[in-house]
Amino acid sequence: MADKHRFNATVNLGSTSYAPGDAVPIGGKTGLPKDEVERLEKQFGKWQGKSASDDEKLARSTAENKELQATVAQLEKDKEILAARAKEFAEKNTALTSEKRDQEASLRQLEEDNEVLATRVANLEASLTQARDDNTDLAARVGELEKPGGASK
Repeated sequence: MADKHRFNATVNLGSTSYAPGDAVPIGGKTGLPKDEVERLEKQFGKWQGKSASDDEKLARSTAENKELQATVAQLEKDKEILAARAKEFAEKNTALTSEKRDQEASLRQLEEDNEVLATRVANLEASLTQARDDNTDLAARVGELEKPGGASK
């Protein structure tokens, strides 16, 4: 296996292209000859440890970071909107709970009033029944009194 070397420039070796910083095979049947290594280093300088792929990674990372920052900013806005809505709903819930308590108290009062009225209606119906019975008795008594010889009773 041939040694590998990194360069500050793109190296074309056969049908393969190596980006700056990629490991290029040196020597052997398919590797770059030693004199070509020296020429490339003289022309472009020795490898400093930073590759184009590193730059690409950094650029992608920076772009992703910006996207994530935009997403975080939007999420913060959404969070504020949702917090305001939650507060609004909590206030509505409190108001509705209070209204429900008031309505339940009114309902209890109406139920009590209904019981009183039902008792009064029952008493009035009993009085009406008694009055009808008394009226029937009086009508019978009057009928007896109106009969000839009925006054003597």
